[in-house]
Amino acid sequence: MNYLFGNIPFTEVIIYSVAGVVLLLVFNFLDRYLVPFLEKRSSTINPWWQKAKIISWLIYLGLFYSALLRSYTGMTLIFTVIVLGLGWEYWRNIFAGMLIKFTNQLRKGDFISTNIVRGTIRRISLPRTDIINEKGELVFVPNRRLRNSVVTHLRKTHDVNICVFNVKTRKDQTLDDLYQIAYNCPYIAVNQIVAVELKEDGVYQVKATIIDNSFIENANRYFSDKTRMDPVEPR
Repeated sequence: MNYLFGNIPFTEVIIYSVAGVVLLLVFNFLDRYLVPFLEKRSSTINPWWQKAKIISWLIYLGLFYSALLRSYTGMTLIFTVIVLGLGWEYWRNIFAGMLIKFTNQLRKGDFISTNIVRGTIRRISLPRTDIINEKGELVFVPNRRLRNSVVTHLRKTHDVNICVFNVKTRKDQTLDDLYQIAYNCPYIAVNQIVAVELKEDGVYQVKATIIDNSFIENANRYFSDKTRMDPVEPR
């Protein structure tokens, strides 16, 4: 029994657990408020930020696991074998997602073609990547399958179109809200310039690059769902 539970106080595990929660909250706050603000000024912020987060989490998890191993050697080893055995495919997707983020192989807003799906990347999480296909359908692709696929980036000049959206907002929406709505739009190339300008009271002009001309109607519907919008004016 001593081999299983060890003699190190349980308080060390509590401290690491609290530290993990604090780290998660800090990263979520920076992701939501600081990083989008900095990205408007430099396109190199996000790749470095992704690497910094991955390295920080690996260091934290390594220290936490070492503490568990010292405190509860037997139980930690048994739990590790069970978790890895039951969720092996999931952890392989996690590892593939870390590689995608760390190498900046794919980014949100990229228009890609693979032997699985063709469309625009909406979100890259550790286990999976969300892609909007050419029919406007949301497709969830496990990161391991995505990394093992032949990925082609489609960034031809004639495939992009800069459009101006005249947006009439609700009273509770601000300039920052409009930027967030634009960056979350799956049909806009967020790695290109996105500009929002106040034209008059309650009316904003959103200038953004549509990934493909066929997505203009989808982008119209997206903004209509989020705001009250006038017809789009392609330029």
